[in-house]
Amino acid sequence: MPPPPSIRPPARRRLRLPWLTALVGMASLAIGAEPPPAPAAPVQVTLPPPPLPPIAPPGPPPADPAASLYRAPGSLADGYLLTLEAEPRPPVLKSGKPTTLEVRPHDVVQAPGDPKPIEGTIDEEADGLVRFRDLKGIAHPKNPLRIADLLVFRRRAGTLAAVVRERSAKAADDPDAHLALAQDCLDADLLAEAEGELRRAIGLAPRRPDLWLKLADLCLGRGQRDAEVAALAAAVAAKADSPEVRERLGRRCLEFGLFHLAEQHFARGVALAAKLPDDAGPVDKAAAGLKGVEVERLLRLLAEARLLSGRAAEAVVTLKRLPENAAVANALAVADILGGQAEAALAALRKAAEAPDAPVSARNNLGAALFNSGDIAGALAHFEACRAAAPSHAKATANAALACAALGRLEEAQKLIASLRPPPGTSLGYWLAAGYVAEQAGNADAALAAYQQARKLDGGCFHAVAGVGRARLGQGDAKGAAEAFGDALALAPGDAQALRGLGACCLATGEFAAAADVFRKLAGDARATPHDLLRLAAALLPLPEGRKEAEGLVARALAAAQPPDPYALALAGCLAATGGAADGAEDLLRQARRAKAPDVAKYAAAALERLLAARGEEATLVAFGAGGASRLPDGWRATGEGSPTPQVLQDELRFEGAPAAANERGVATVVPFGGGASEKEKGPDRRFARFEVVASVPLTNEAAVGIALGMGQSTLQVALRTTRGPQLSRRLAYRIVRGPTPAAWAELPGTIAVEQLRLGIGLSVRAKEALDIYLGGKPVGDAVPFDALAQPGSDVTVGVFVAAEPQQQCLFSVYEAELVWKR
Repeated sequence: MPPPPSIRPPARRRLRLPWLTALVGMASLAIGAEPPPAPAAPVQVTLPPPPLPPIAPPGPPPADPAASLYRAPGSLADGYLLTLEAEPRPPVLKSGKPTTLEVRPHDVVQAPGDPKPIEGTIDEEADGLVRFRDLKGIAHPKNPLRIADLLVFRRRAGTLAAVVRERSAKAADDPDAHLALAQDCLDADLLAEAEGELRRAIGLAPRRPDLWLKLADLCLGRGQRDAEVAALAAAVAAKADSPEVRERLGRRCLEFGLFHLAEQHFARGVALAAKLPDDAGPVDKAAAGLKGVEVERLLRLLAEARLLSGRAAEAVVTLKRLPENAAVANALAVADILGGQAEAALAALRKAAEAPDAPVSARNNLGAALFNSGDIAGALAHFEACRAAAPSHAKATANAALACAALGRLEEAQKLIASLRPPPGTSLGYWLAAGYVAEQAGNADAALAAYQQARKLDGGCFHAVAGVGRARLGQGDAKGAAEAFGDALALAPGDAQALRGLGACCLATGEFAAAADVFRKLAGDARATPHDLLRLAAALLPLPEGRKEAEGLVARALAAAQPPDPYALALAGCLAATGGAADGAEDLLRQARRAKAPDVAKYAAAALERLLAARGEEATLVAFGAGGASRLPDGWRATGEGSPTPQVLQDELRFEGAPAAANERGVATVVPFGGGASEKEKGPDRRFARFEVVASVPLTNEAAVGIALGMGQSTLQVALRTTRGPQLSRRLAYRIVRGPTPAAWAELPGTIAVEQLRLGIGLSVRAKEALDIYLGGKPVGDAVPFDALAQPGSDVTVGVFVAAEPQQQCLFSVYEAELVWKR
């Protein structure tokens, strides 16, 4: 495949000493007065390799429910259940009634030697001894006091703990009295005393389930979830069995990923609630048709345990035996998703989420289904709705962070991840979300730590393994990254992202042949991107006979996108420069310098500097942006002409005229040129090589846009003239402005049918009264008369302008101008 025109070595400039040239897009125009000399030897410049496009992070990992996450036993740990209503909420421990525990005013003692009885508080009482403090908190000097020796001893008050001890002693062997005292302690926020009374009650009646459940509630209310499970398991061991005990145990087993054990607890709960005999057979079948909220709830939980353990078919059979409601529809939708019936699941989840009795997690499940189908904004709305209904729903929080990161709202995503403290150590979904958020934020260290945690939970999770590879590559550990990408390819052969990562590792370690083999697989795929072609070209260049194929790949990458990809422009410019096509390289690198990619823009600026230096030139760049034309180099003076004056918008200087009147406006720049009468007046001893303006010529009505060159009392305007018609045409034209009456526009042969181009003018070396115009290296038309050439010591005015006839509106945008000097 031949290289593109921008890489193919162009015809050299025909002028030995061009004075001024400006270029806009894909055309160039040079002016000279004498026949062009023989072509000079091509300028060949060796440039360093340009930056390659980074391996872009893939799309986010799936949000639950996703079949890939259900293979890990710990994927739904720590209350991140999708099919249940929400994660456990702290139980209500207080009865809502005023506590009966009241403290009396104070105690009274009088020891031998005390002049009178003293009022205060007994702090401690044991073995007939007390410690006493008066009302000011001063301890009695004879502490501890023996009660039998005291002249006066009246217990009129005591601490709440003392009151509890008194009532506990009175309760003796009555478990109900101890239970009532425990409730009084809970109402008074005496949690330790309440636990003690509950354990005394259990010691007296170990087979009462209500006592064990109250103790489990107390443990859960204090955040001691392991203690809660231990209390429930102890209840079963003590034969204090009940449907509620089994349901609580089964739910906790689900949260810990113990799905088979959860199934056993739910099955036993169904049998107890339905009062089934031991030989009744499968409990879900035996209990089918039985009424009762408790039986139906336990059967649904039994089905969910089977669903999460991978036995979806059995789960569906059980669920279909239950009356239809939102919770059952929620679980059936998850079964449909795991069975690959995404559309049916989505419809079911929408119905479940809108039901009046919808479980909270139905919103999360609906958001996850939308997220995995690509509707990230819609998914985020449902994740937030789930969090609003259940603020402690941690899975919805992690999913919301994932959606925010996918939408580019990184600050929100980071706050959501940070809110889950402490991190749920056994949740695969959480660690995948945390890794993706850190990766999007550019934090390779945090991403690696999160993906490694996910990989520990499930070594077969492709998202975790590939994430480790990307994070290591971001840290510069190409060898470690290559190992991870190899593991990822073993899990998902042919995955494009893993192949890109492996190829990038080979490039980083200098294994160019191996890198070429990897990227060739991608380049031959229908899903290949221009960046895949560029990476293959970069791998081929160091190889013998690889340049020709690399040029063809770069040409394909350039043609694949409009405007051209900045990385493709940089690599094409590098190839052109090293191949001796300096003019083509300059054109490509100038485009790359304006790229939004900072690494490409920096490379192109440095490459252009080396390219101009090889020609004996140097350039002064004026980029129009927030500072506009006011940020000109020393010695330049810029004035806006016309009304209104041009506007500076973002990174361009914009000329836009109203259709009410003739518009002619521009930016004129006065530049010192040549020497002077004395050394002091000489100024910079430089000669122009050319003046370049990079501009955009949008579709307009009849108008002229171009460059003005002024010396003495005359100004030459060389412009692109637009005409209206069925198909827009652009023709070169010129005019000379002398005094109050400018010359009419003179059309030149040649039509330019491009939206963006670079337009240039140059000064003839020999003919002092004429300028020759060249288009594409060929002369067009006759020489343009121009009799006011600059003399040593004078200034030259150069500028960009736009002109339109009355009743015509025009638009012209200038991005940058550059004055190129001969060294």
